Amino acid sequence: MDFNNFDLAFGIKFVQNSDRHRYENETVSKYLNISFQYYNVTYYKSEEDGQLETERSIITIPYERCQQNRFLGKTQEMEKIGLDRDGWFCISDLDANVIGQEMSLIRKIVRITVSPCQNNTQTNSSQTTITNINESILDSNNDQNLRINNNSQICASEYEISQYIHKVQFMVAYINKYFDQDDFKEPIKSEIQVQFYNAQEGFAFNSILNVQKNYLVTHDHWFSDIFSSELYEFFSVEQTKTVFGSIKPGVWEMFNVLIYCKDQEFYIERQVTTVAQIMTLVGGFMNILFLIARLLTKIYNKQVFYWDLINKIFKFENPEKSLKQNHDNKYSIYQHRDQFNKKDLKEKVFSKIHSKKYKGVRDICKFYLMQCRKTQSYNYHYYQNGSQKLDKILDIASLLKTVRKTKQIAKLLLKKSQYSLVPYMSYNTLPFHEIQSPQKITNSKQIMKEQKRNLEQHLTKICSQYDKKLSQEIIDDICQVKKKNQKLDTETKMSANTLKLDAKFSSRKLIKKKKRRQATASTTCRNHDIESSFKAKIVPIYINDFKI
Repeated sequence: MDFNNFDLAFGIKFVQNSDRHRYENETVSKYLNISFQYYNVTYYKSEEDGQLETERSIITIPYERCQQNRFLGKTQEMEKIGLDRDGWFCISDLDANVIGQEMSLIRKIVRITVSPCQNNTQTNSSQTTITNINESILDSNNDQNLRINNNSQICASEYEISQYIHKVQFMVAYINKYFDQDDFKEPIKSEIQVQFYNAQEGFAFNSILNVQKNYLVTHDHWFSDIFSSELYEFFSVEQTKTVFGSIKPGVWEMFNVLIYCKDQEFYIERQVTTVAQIMTLVGGFMNILFLIARLLTKIYNKQVFYWDLINKIFKFENPEKSLKQNHDNKYSIYQHRDQFNKKDLKEKVFSKIHSKKYKGVRDICKFYLMQCRKTQSYNYHYYQNGSQKLDKILDIASLLKTVRKTKQIAKLLLKKSQYSLVPYMSYNTLPFHEIQSPQKITNSKQIMKEQKRNLEQHLTKICSQYDKKLSQEIIDDICQVKKKNQKLDTETKMSANTLKLDAKFSSRKLIKKKKRRQATASTTCRNHDIESSFKAKIVPIYINDFKI
């Protein structure tokens, strides 16, 4: 890693804005020791007892105030974050090979450590070698010195240091790169990422960042992948986990940021759909060439046709030969001009015209005849197809064969219970309203019988009523006859009183006449009643087309 592909900075931020003004004129080194380090760890087996021993080496890297040309020249992002202001410290030298992961036996990492300020410093055992490089950074804008702890620096008290730690927040800024697949001019983009941490006094806070190396191969040429391919290398940083533990001087301080190498490297390839690929998808390179040739022939087809036609109609010669031949032809024409007769010329011309007169008409007639034949053949073909289809549909033998085949297939495929239910399925039965079942027929017969009975009862009622009316009329007629007879009796009695003599003789005659009249009246009334009753029964009556 170097400044061309990575950058790293550490910052301090007060949680409350008022505290920032309170510590404005004081240096950070009075409260905290900040260190950028190359940290190498090797685990090896001891020759004496076979135990696993560790060997550590620490190389301290100086730091400085962040300038505007840092972080790959991203000045606008630096101004937004405030990296060019007080409170941020950038690593001054970066040229390291990061090797190994968290559990590797050999590790070479970059780390940031922060510990409380101490007036007395002690070295570790012979296994750890620490080189402290102390520098002072001059702030030209505010004329403020940010001093790093050295032998002459006096630290603040423990209470002041603990209060300072409780009021601040630690920050780590680094460059992170990523691949933008939609950008063809600059596919690798970079950004400044800031991580915020909250450390606690008396505990060791460890944050692990994994750096992953990525390779990008792009094929962006529009015609083929052969013409352009570019290779890009970039680092992407990811925070994996945080670990809390007890403070171990020289190994785990109060705050540690450890930058390891990730166990994977990514290879990314971007390939644009080119014209050659489209050709292969459509149908191959030769087909594309054939299509281009057809397009060109379509453009120049008319010109080639005219050129060929002119060459066939006219005869072209070399100009040198044509001059001599023209001179000879003119001389021969003048010699034989008188030999040709005008009549012969006319006859020849008329004969040629007459021979070529009906050529076009013949062609037209032939064309129409061919069209008529085609239509007739098409119609005959349609007729044959239709008749064949009708024969197939109406062929009883084929229908019986299909029915037998379906029955055999049904027996093979279906079980006995299923096959017994086939005749009763919906497609094998006729609808109920189209069939007259025997039950319907019996019901209709019963209805007809009931209708006849009802008619007979109704007719008997009508006949009885009619008989009653006739009998009543006959009785009324008899009563009227009796009344007339009584009147006649009274009249005879009156005449008897006047004519006593003739009364006896006349009375006898009258009595005889009365008896005769009564007898005839009674017989006529009885005969009339009998005939009327018989006529009432015999007369036919029509009700609903039934004769009774």
